[in-house]
Amino acid sequence: MTKSRLEAFTDGVVAIVLTVLVLDIKIPDPPGFQSLWGIRNTLLAYGISFIFVGVI
Repeated sequence: MTKSRLEAFTDGVVAIVLTVLVLDIKIPDPPGFQSLWGIRNTLLAYGISFIFVGVI
């Protein structure tokens, strides 16, 4: 396997992982700032995970 093929494969895997992370976020009902503030720790964890996977 050449280096460029390995890089392309890795990019594809990272894209799938980041997509799954985003799809797992649950929108609170009713949507609004107060509802988002209630789940701020969860959103922070998702943000940190997203950045961590993106950097790797």
